[in-house]
Formats: sequence, C-alpha cells, structure tokens
Amino acid sequence: MKRTIISAMAIALIFGLSSFTFADEYANLMTTAKNSLKAKMYGEARENAEKALALRQNGDPEAFALLGDIYFAQMAYDQAMKNWQNAFLFKIKNPEKRKAKIVGNILAIIRSTSPGISEAKIFFNYAQEFGCPEATIAEEKMAYGKRKLLAVKNREEALVYTFFVGQDLIDKAFPPAQIVTVFEKPYTFKDAFNEYGQIDTFKFVDDGVNVGDQVEVIVKPIDGGEFSGKEVGIWQGEKFSPPWSMTVKGYYSTIVEFAPAGNIFMISLNSRKDLRVTVRATRKVTPNPNRDLLVSMK
Repeated sequence: MKRTIISAMAIALIFGLSSFTFADEYANLMTTAKNSLKAKMYGEARENAEKALALRQNGDPEAFALLGDIYFAQMAYDQAMKNWQNAFLFKIKNPEKRKAKIVGNILAIIRSTSPGISEAKIFFNYAQEFGCPEATIAEEKMAYGKRKLLAVKNREEALVYTFFVGQDLIDKAFPPAQIVTVFEKPYTFKDAFNEYGQIDTFKFVDDGVNVGDQVEVIVKPIDGGEFSGKEVGIWQGEKFSPPWSMTVKGYYSTIVEFAPAGNIFMISLNSRKDLRVTVRATRKVTPNPNRDLLVSMK
C-alpha cells in the first residue's frame, strides 16, 4: 500500500516538474524573443517565438501576437497580419487593447511610408478588420490621398486617388479640361469673293487658331431644315493631297496639324446661295492644378 502511494506521488512530482519545465522554457523563449525584437535582431526573435509557439501544441495567442510584431517590424506585413489574426482566433487577452495597438501600427506605417495605391488599400482593409472606426479610416484615407496629390503633375495622375479623396476634391484641385472657342463666325454666299462661293475665313496664328486646335465647319440651310445636296469644299492647304476636302452631310472637323502664320482657312460654297456656314475653332485648355487648396486643407 505504502509502495503504491509513493509511486503515485513520484508520478505526480515528475509531471509537475515536467509542466514547470515547459512553462519555464516557454517564458524564457518569449522573453528572449521580445528582447531580440527590441534589439532589432529579427531572425533570432522569430526563431525563439516560433519555438515558444511549438511548446503550445494547441496554439498560443501571445506567441502568435509576438510573431505578428516581429514580422511587422521586418515589413513582412502579410505574415504579420496572419499571425495577429491567429492571436485573436486563439482568444488573446485584452483583445480591444491589442486591436487598438495594431491599428495604431498600421496607420503609422501609412503616414510614415506613404505606400503605393494597392498597398495602401490593403493596409486600410486590415485597419478596418482590426476594428478601426469608419470615421478614422475616412480621415486617414483623405490625409493619405492629399499627401499623394501634392506630388502629382496633372489630372490624369490625380484621378487614381479618387478612391481616397473623392471626385469632388479631385475636380477642385485638378479641374477638368475646358473647351474654349478661339474663333467662330457664320458665312453666306454674300461673303464670297468669286462666283464659286469661295470665302476667306480666319488666318492661322493671326486670328488665334494654332496647332492642336479643332476646326469645325457646320453647314445649314438659311431657311432652316436639314442639309442636303452638294457639299461645301474645305481648303486644307498645299501640303495635303488633295488640297481640297469636302464636308460630309454638312459637317467637317479636323485637328490642326500645320498652322503657317498668315495662311488663310478657305471654304467654297460651290455656288450654293441657300447655305449658312459656321466656321468654329476650339481649344482644349487644362487649368493649372490648385495645390494651394490641398495645402490649406492640411
């Protein structure tokens, strides 16, 4: 009987010592990993945290959280997020406090490194996953977008940040191109200088029309209705073959490629006295970016 009791006590003592040994080893590994992390010895920190995790066969939230911190410090953000997620899956203590710390780390990275668009979206998604309030995310997105917009050159580059700042701010800071009329005048056969109805309209450069402008010729019957019959001729210039072109169903449009100063843009009504022809030249003007607006909103 006494021998049985002694054996039972011995077994209990052995298991107790074993449990104590594992707990002690786990604590030492965790402490070493944390100290290595502080010293920026990331390889050693990760190795010890992984050993500590291996001692807990059912998973350990603290070891997962520490691995998340180590990977985050190494800028291995995907691995960091996975380990942090596991920490909450295994019911880490003080979850709200831990989430707030993680969100703070994520937002600090966005502010300090100004990541690219795709990476920023991932960071904001992670921040949202770990409980960052919607209002804070919206505020941080706006701040991130404005920092990026200060460095872009034009509206086309700015539009990629619409997701972060909204279309309204993009339109105010980088206004869309405007169509400006540089020349417009109607003509009839009375303005012709010969029996064929040829009319001198504007002079390139002298009348403001230049390379890159759009020139339109719009033909309508004087008494109203739809255009029909013989088309109006357009003098394209000697560099073109043929030098004359024609409207199509009463309309012609071209982008000016050559604009010799003083050369005349000519039309021919082809003896038709029933037409009114409007010649219009327009230019696409892109306003300068309003970066002062972005600075004032800081």
